Amino acid sequence: MQPLGTLMYVLYDSSTATAVSDDGSVVVGWAHVPGNDVLVAFRVDNGVFKELARPDDYPQTQAYDVMADGSMGVGVMFNENGHYGPRTT
Repeated sequence: MQPLGTLMYVLYDSSTATAVSDDGSVVVGWAHVPGNDVLVAFRVDNGVFKELARPDDYPQTQAYDVMADGSMGVGVMFNENGHYGPRTT
């Protein structure tokens, strides 16, 4: 097991990796932001951690899967009303 990236430990208190590309270079999942109890989708590409962009009215996101070649991921986003929509990265 290897850490997903140093930024992860600065901004987030826990994370879940949900999928890995076939060659292992891309990992997607979500991380918990301490203090405001939200989850944010992330992508780690060759060791570089990136929180995935989201619309302002959807503060909570989760990435669930990634294409075999790592080119695209899929997940969901939630707002304060509990609404969600599909998301691709």
